[in-house]
Formats: sequence, structure tokens, C-alpha cells
Amino acid sequence: MKSIFISEDINLRSDAVKQKEHLSSQRELVLNLQDVRSLLINSIIPSLEFCRDRFSTSSTECSANYRLPISSAGSEAIKGTVTRCGSSLEKLDIIVKLHKINRGSSIRLRYAESEASHMNQIIDCVSFITEITEALQRIGDTSIPSLEPTCPSEHTNNNDNMETDKPEALLFSSARLIHFTILEALSSLRSALRVIKDPPSPESKFIFPQCVSAPELFSPPASKELVVDWYIWDGSVVMDLRVIQYLQHGSASSGEIHNHEDSKEDTSSSKFKNIWDRGLAIINQSLDLDNHQVLNETDGVYTLPSGDQVKVVERVRIKSQDPSLISTKAKLEACESALGSMVRNLDTLLECLCN
Repeated sequence: MKSIFISEDINLRSDAVKQKEHLSSQRELVLNLQDVRSLLINSIIPSLEFCRDRFSTSSTECSANYRLPISSAGSEAIKGTVTRCGSSLEKLDIIVKLHKINRGSSIRLRYAESEASHMNQIIDCVSFITEITEALQRIGDTSIPSLEPTCPSEHTNNNDNMETDKPEALLFSSARLIHFTILEALSSLRSALRVIKDPPSPESKFIFPQCVSAPELFSPPASKELVVDWYIWDGSVVMDLRVIQYLQHGSASSGEIHNHEDSKEDTSSSKFKNIWDRGLAIINQSLDLDNHQVLNETDGVYTLPSGDQVKVVERVRIKSQDPSLISTKAKLEACESALGSMVRNLDTLLECLCN
């Protein structure tokens, strides 16, 4: 009999310890949710709004324009500047000197008055940040439930013990909702960072061959054989310039370049040269040894939205580091790290309460 009483006493003490641990976890969860709400209101949301204003063309934060050099290192292929204001590129003024355009003589490219190029990656990033900010703002506007029991209404039946009336149940449901919201915001923020870190895919509808810059964008109008793409790549503004040649009935309009698909004679040495050049271009791109890359893209035939078939006969890509983009990306990465830490802490506390 004595051993039975001892066993029951141990079980009671064990239950009391578990209850204290459970209550301690609940209190820690309340403190954690309060810290999360405070950090969102005072730090993360203002940082996201700052980044959004930096990227938004219509914002007053964009009153300061960022003038960027667009110059090919070690050659005279491209020299000049462009001004970025939010997602717009304005006041382009460059000298282009390429072998396949204007017989190798230099030409000047300037945007026409009130004309600009728009960087769709930044526009997409602004959409992501706006969505994230609105979601996190809902958490900031929500009060954190307390563990103190609420006073029952006089119309409430005392025998009605619904789960939602318990303070711990309300706390748990609020914590799960906050956890889910932050997790979704973190996923969207990572998508926003990928947008401005990675170059657009070749299938993107905003770059060649799905989109071709209009000659009327420039003053005087540029040649239709000149295609200019702009995009963001890891904190840099990239100018991707191609000289294209329009093909007629599957063959080049001039005898200088021939369509490889219609050429019956193709020596093994020329095949090796094309493969070597493509491999060299890929290696240089992966190493990113220089801001200026001359890429070989002369064995493909592309179909434009107009239905015309073209061949790229010369291509130059230049990266210009943008300090404003780099600092904004760093701030977004800091927000990503803070949200990730919140998710991990909530994961641990919710797991403890579920056990």
C-alpha cells in the first residue's frame, strides 16, 4: 500500500511539473509574440517601406537620381552614362562603336525627350514588398491575447466550455495565425530578392527575342538592327546590346553571315570554334571576371513577335554597379534574416505547446 501512495504522489508531482512547464511555455510565447509585434512595427515594416520607396518611381525618395557609368572596360565599344530613378532609366547618352553596325564607325545613342526604359524586375519587386508590408501590418494592428481569463458575459452559460473561450486556446490560434503570416511574408520576400539578384530567363517576355526596343525610343531614331535590353543582376544594372540581322526566306540578307541550318558545308573546325566560343562565354559569365563581356551568339535564329526571323551578329553586355541597389538589397536581406529568426522561434514554441 505504501508503494502505491508513493507512486501516486510521484505522478501528481510529475503532472504539476508538466503544468508549470506548459504555463511557462505559454508565457514565453506571449513574450515572444509581443517582441515579434514590436520588431515588426519599429524595424521591419519601416525598412520594407524604405526599400519600396527607393524602388518606386513616383515616390519622393526618388528625387535623387543615380547616374551610372555604362562603359566597356579595355575597349571603346560602349562609353557613356544613364540615370536610374526608381524603376526607370532616363537620360541615356552613350557612344557605341561595334564592328557590325554603321561599318564600325561610332554612333551616339540618346533617349528622346520624355522617353525612358522601365525595369520590370524592380516593378515586380515593388509589388512583392507592398504585399509583404500589408500582411505584416495586420500583425502590427493585432493585439496579443493575454493568459488572464476573460470575464464571462452575463448571457454566457457557465456550463458552456467552448474551446475558443479559453485564453490558452485564443493564444494558440493567434500564434498560429501570426506564424503563418510571417512564413508567407518570408516566402514572398525571398521571391523578391531572387527577382533582383538573378538575371531574367531567356524566355522572359521583357527581353530579346520576346521584346525588341523601339527605334523611336532614341533621338535620332536608332537602327532597327540595334536591340538594347536593361535588367538587374545582383545589385548591378546590366545593359545587354545586340546587333541583329534580319533574314529573308531562311537566309541572311547579306552574304557575310549564313544561316547554319541551311549551310550544307560545315567543317569540323568551324563546329569546334562555335562550341569553343560558346563555352568560353559561359565560363566568363560564371566567373564574372569583368564588367564587359563580348558574347558569341551567332549560331541561333530567333523569331521576333512580329514574325521576322533574325540572327544575332554581335553582342556586348555591360554591368554597372549601383550603390543604391546594393544597399537596398542588403536591407531586404536583413529583413529576410529577421523574419527567418521569428519563424524558427515560433516553430520551437508551438512545438513545445503541442507536445
